[in-house]
Amino acid sequence: MSAYSAIRLAAFQPARTAPPFIQQLYGLAFPAHWRQKFLDFYRLGKRNPETYSQVPIRRLNELIRAVAPDLLCVARGATLEDDAPWLYARKPFPLPVLCTFINAWIRDLHSAKERAKHPELVEAAIVLGETLDTHELRWQKIDVDLLSRTSTPGGTAEPDPRLYQLLPDTLAHQIAALDPYRFEGVEMQFRIAAAARGAELVSWPPREFLGEEGTWRFSFVVALTVQTAPFTDDFRVHLRTGVRRWRTSGLVKVPFQGAVSAYMLADMPWLNEAPGSARLSVSRFGKSRGSDDYQWVRGGPEGMIGRLRFARDLPDPGKLQSDPGAWIDGKDGIQVGVVHSTSMGGHGVGAGLMPRDRSPLTDWAAVALEPRLRRVPDHGRSRYPVVPRNLPKDPQGKTKEARAAHKSILKREQQDSLRKQVVRTLGDAPLIAEIRWQNPRTRDALIATLAELLGLDGDGGEGAVRSWDSPELAVRLHIEDAGLVSAPLAFPGPKPQRKHLAEAITDRRTAIASMCDLDQRDPGQLTIIEIGHADSYRPSILDPKFAARLGYADAGRLTQFINLPSAARKTAGAKNIAHRAEASWKDAFRQLGVRTVPEHSLTGLPDDLQYVGLWMIKRRADGPTRKRRTAPVAVKISADGNITGWDPESGTWVPYREVLLALARHAEIPGEFDEDDVTEETPVTADAATQQNNGKREWSPDLEDQQAEAAQFIRAMLYSLRNEPTLLLTHAQNSRLHWPWLRNGSLRQDMLQFGPSPAQRIDLYGDMLRHVRVRDSGMDETPQWFAPDDETHVHGIASGLWTRPDSPDGFRVFLSTAEKPDTAKRAAVTASKIATRMDKKGEEVTDTGQNAWNPTALELAVLACQTHAAESDDPEQWAALAHQLRRAPDYRATLVLPLPLHLAKLTAQWA
Repeated sequence: MSAYSAIRLAAFQPARTAPPFIQQLYGLAFPAHWRQKFLDFYRLGKRNPETYSQVPIRRLNELIRAVAPDLLCVARGATLEDDAPWLYARKPFPLPVLCTFINAWIRDLHSAKERAKHPELVEAAIVLGETLDTHELRWQKIDVDLLSRTSTPGGTAEPDPRLYQLLPDTLAHQIAALDPYRFEGVEMQFRIAAAARGAELVSWPPREFLGEEGTWRFSFVVALTVQTAPFTDDFRVHLRTGVRRWRTSGLVKVPFQGAVSAYMLADMPWLNEAPGSARLSVSRFGKSRGSDDYQWVRGGPEGMIGRLRFARDLPDPGKLQSDPGAWIDGKDGIQVGVVHSTSMGGHGVGAGLMPRDRSPLTDWAAVALEPRLRRVPDHGRSRYPVVPRNLPKDPQGKTKEARAAHKSILKREQQDSLRKQVVRTLGDAPLIAEIRWQNPRTRDALIATLAELLGLDGDGGEGAVRSWDSPELAVRLHIEDAGLVSAPLAFPGPKPQRKHLAEAITDRRTAIASMCDLDQRDPGQLTIIEIGHADSYRPSILDPKFAARLGYADAGRLTQFINLPSAARKTAGAKNIAHRAEASWKDAFRQLGVRTVPEHSLTGLPDDLQYVGLWMIKRRADGPTRKRRTAPVAVKISADGNITGWDPESGTWVPYREVLLALARHAEIPGEFDEDDVTEETPVTADAATQQNNGKREWSPDLEDQQAEAAQFIRAMLYSLRNEPTLLLTHAQNSRLHWPWLRNGSLRQDMLQFGPSPAQRIDLYGDMLRHVRVRDSGMDETPQWFAPDDETHVHGIASGLWTRPDSPDGFRVFLSTAEKPDTAKRAAVTASKIATRMDKKGEEVTDTGQNAWNPTALELAVLACQTHAAESDDPEQWAALAHQLRRAPDYRATLVLPLPLHLAKLTAQWA
């Protein structure tokens, strides 16, 4: 691993000497006065209609991808002015057909439930359609500069908002025009597929793989997105490569209340009067609400698809669900690939690509990006150490016996450390825990594992109560049958209905809290509950986990769950049960606030430095509570390893376990689910500040109120730390909606901003505060990468902190990568989905069926540090500290996030 001195990114930026990149396209504007009519119509029947300021357009975009994939929509909400195009095309699309889309959209803006409750909506839809003057819609030739960008006050380059869709699509056209991709005798031709974001190319037709369980189909995928990087003077294009696996046999398992995507290619146009397309269109099918029939999403007599004039019918979704392979090679002039997902079960083709496939495929596609785009330079290793001092060491010794003896010593040290941490957290109180079990093998594993982790002698006795006493700590373990705790929730009537969910949760919650009050023993801190897998509760509202967590929280007890052993899930073996038992106890201790904090190996940092992780807990309407809300959470790790959370009500830092219990006690209990309160749309304005994030915004009519509440929380929390050296860690994708300052386009170095107030120097919150924002690969915001070896061409994977070699002094943006974890040890870097390799025995191996491990490049942006002192901070050193915080001693593998953010994120399980 350490042999690699650099990493290579699948990221490209405009070349300094690039020739102009002007494309002539056809644009269609959405008239502004149309927008007001649509908005007035959309507000009809809504509670607090004045809070709705945008017209949701996602469903219309989805329709376009299904039946008119050559149209490109650059709007996420219909908010553009008259002269700003809404749709783009390389050739004018017939306006009569487009008008049928708009009329179908009008009738889709309100749900069937809303129309039933407000019958006047039907007439209003007719009136709106009649008042629109479709002659105002006309295609106009537009020259688009595909390299147009501006610079923000903070020095971040922002592209023209249209480029997020138009530039990737143009680059995809250039890639599709290349000679076929060839690798070790394999040839692939790529087609452009309709994409909601950026552009996507899929190798077509799909390839076959003959595995042990039959023939499987798969394609390679190339995806392009436009991205920005903070404090960087050019935007980027990220090129992602991967595998698309197709479902071709057996019944397609459609997620509960979900849908499955299907890629379709027809030899003639789908719609009357519409042109044909060489692109793959994309649609989704699922069960229609209230029946067992399958239909296309937006389909059926009341859906948008049902209102269009088709030249040919879409494949029957019911037949596609029962026989997904019938169309993969073509039937009646239509080819259909049903996308496989892990929830459907196993697949003979493994997920992901290793560097041996990714490198040549990226190089092939990159040819089409030249000369206007060039690859971002390889990143080199940081000059700072990246490993904490207290990271567990491997046993040492010249002989097997010596290594075994050293291993025993290390194990005893870990046991002693864990006991001391529990004592530090609980004080003089004993550790009182409970096991609610269903399978005796799980019960026995949990008992044995607890004693092993804490270094306790014996099995604690026999019977329903086990006891251990060590010089530092007394432990009591109560063992009970799970009984009611793990039973499915009870609903009135033969069929569970969502309107009774609140009552079912409350009844179980009350019953569990009462049971705890009556057990006549010392109050416990932890309960581990053996429960069925979530998929075993059908419908999902029968799952008792949320109610159990609330009931025990009311009794002041933390809860951790362990799933029943399952042969089908390969979790019934003794080793697997023991592994899951260990993980359950470790997570239970984490809930208590017991964690070993990385001891950084850097010099010159404050001795009493503490860390704070900020996380926004977002509960979607389809989550356990059926309510939409956002709650900020801040977790602090003090210099002595004490873990606390910010309590906004008292204005103090309280033990981590109290934060979890408070979140559970204040969790909203659902009433009857009302579609009027929540729309599945996520309208997004087209302003550059929003577009540059490239993310779907979770939208709520009271977003400004939520942002104000988040600002109040953060300000008060930071004020409490003003006299203490603190590193604040935030997460871009998680928090920027509620703290807009974290958007790339808003950032300015060494500043903070809340709401409409002007940005302020971070010194106002104390001269000892630093701020590092992390960003992961969600929405392709950080690029794929590999560690290159240009001599042997055996590219690999490397862990470390990486810097850009041509960056100026004091540059603020770095990349953090992790080593290959134990779970990916079978993922050889020389593995390929389409070629063979020689293994260590000299035998030829095919890796098509093996999963690849695709590590994330975590971006660490040092947004604020102290630069006014005689000895200014080095941003790279603070990035190295954030990287070391991913190497927590209690975890076998490097964490996805630095430990403070990891702990803050996990609080969402209690919200």
